[in-house]
Amino acid sequence: MFKEWVRGSQIAVERNPNYWEAGKPYLDRIVLRDIAGAVVGVQRLLTGELDYVAELSPQDVRQLEGRRGIHLDPTPTGRWISMQWQVDKPPFNNEKLRQAIAHAIDRKRINDIINDGKGVIAEGPTPKALWWFNPDLKSYAHDPAKAKALLAEAGYPNGLEIGLSHPNTASLQQINQIVQEQLKAVGVTVKLEPVAQSEWYSRVVQQQINFTAMRWTQRPDPDGLLYLLFHSKGAGNSTNYKSAEVDALLDKGRSTLDVEARKPIYRQAQAAMTRDLPYLPLYFSVEYAAIRDMVQGHAWIPDEIPRFRGLWKTK
Repeated sequence: MFKEWVRGSQIAVERNPNYWEAGKPYLDRIVLRDIAGAVVGVQRLLTGELDYVAELSPQDVRQLEGRRGIHLDPTPTGRWISMQWQVDKPPFNNEKLRQAIAHAIDRKRINDIINDGKGVIAEGPTPKALWWFNPDLKSYAHDPAKAKALLAEAGYPNGLEIGLSHPNTASLQQINQIVQEQLKAVGVTVKLEPVAQSEWYSRVVQQQINFTAMRWTQRPDPDGLLYLLFHSKGAGNSTNYKSAEVDALLDKGRSTLDVEARKPIYRQAQAAMTRDLPYLPLYFSVEYAAIRDMVQGHAWIPDEIPRFRGLWKTK
């Protein structure tokens, strides 16, 4: 139950004696602290001030590997990291331009730098571990020469300048810096436009940001994420993507519970999404929770939001 909120510092919750699941939660009290980034979180974990820190990258956990009294729990699928733009507004309403940018970006290099090469290159929005994954899907391969040719076809033979936004999140900042470098190589000048973390996503939803790196976690069912982002009526459709083909497939996919009947529906839908490029898939991240050994019972679920009702502490 909610107990206390100290703005900019912490939220405290206490055990609900009337919780619906008998015997849970195990812990009497949990304090969620607002900290200034992964570096601070790791240091506080090492000093014993914290018991649990999540959303850590391979770079973040280097100093924790092999540490006595701390174990690392990697997420099973990782977040889907991509680039998104508004496909109904200039300049990204130009399909050739979207394709040019897609061919200019070296996803393997981004993965190597951000994830130490441990992430998985994304060909679409779904990782291999999920039943609606499309094994035949291929996104746009890194090909700078083709990117330059498509830029000319798009009407930009001498290149162009675009803005690229990001929140104050280390991994997304790094992605944008690498994308800036890679697009410069084909004649596209990128102006980086940092936005406060507290404002970033609301501005994306309000369509005040046209081009940005984006990250999403998976859901237990394909309808949970694919309809949300890609259906023209999806509540999270901030790219203004509208496809009669995709809408019909997503509507059909949510009309039956038969998994085998749904597989080809979602594979076809993802093929169209990848072709149309409302999002440019980059990779599925590798992220960790770093946990003190006295904390037991941690388990990830697809949306990667920590659930604490099953945790307990030993002495």
